[in-house]
Amino acid sequence: MVPSPTIHHDHPFVDPSGLTTSPYIRTWQFPRCNLKELVHNLVKIFSRDHPFSYSATSSPFTHSSVVSKEALDRLEGMLHYDTMALRSETDKEVEKLLALQQEMDQQVKIVTAIVQGLKRERWELRDRMARLAKEADVLINWLKVHDPKRAMAMGDDDIDDVFEGVDEESRLRLQCLAADLSIEDTIYALDKAVDEGAMNFEIYIRQVRNLAREQFFHRAMTRS
Repeated sequence: MVPSPTIHHDHPFVDPSGLTTSPYIRTWQFPRCNLKELVHNLVKIFSRDHPFSYSATSSPFTHSSVVSKEALDRLEGMLHYDTMALRSETDKEVEKLLALQQEMDQQVKIVTAIVQGLKRERWELRDRMARLAKEADVLINWLKVHDPKRAMAMGDDDIDDVFEGVDEESRLRLQCLAADLSIEDTIYALDKAVDEGAMNFEIYIRQVRNLAREQFFHRAMTRS
């Protein structure tokens, strides 16, 4: 059994069920319109664009030798295929824009994760600084009790000079700790600058990355 041919879905006047709605039918007026001219009109339409055959390379409604009675058919057919082509191009552009949006969303997630990580690290460093400050107060009080003369001679402003490394490694660790705390103060100042709008966000991220990299090495030295 030979299978029935299928109607191509892009036909401007025939839908997949076979329903035909040409401009001649839609503008039917008796007695101006009649079945004979309707058949003639359909023959002209199907001779240019048969519903059982379809070529996607070009529109069949491009021939210039048409009479005025068929101008409406020709115009509607051309508009139909032009619309289909435009819709196809629009769909491609929409797909590209959606892909770009997904990529941008991914970049936003990455940057957000970096910023959140830096904020968490900042709060951890603040807690660490608070603990170090408390420990320093304990040491100062101990020094005032056990060596009050030296504590009074040095004064609170110069109390940092009381602590000296006993060897080169200890001095290096003290220097790294001081550099670590200094970088933390710088990052805090950058945070305030970007919050107040005084610094571009991209510059902020670049500076914080560089400082965080340097801070990592200082911390590695203090923990080794």
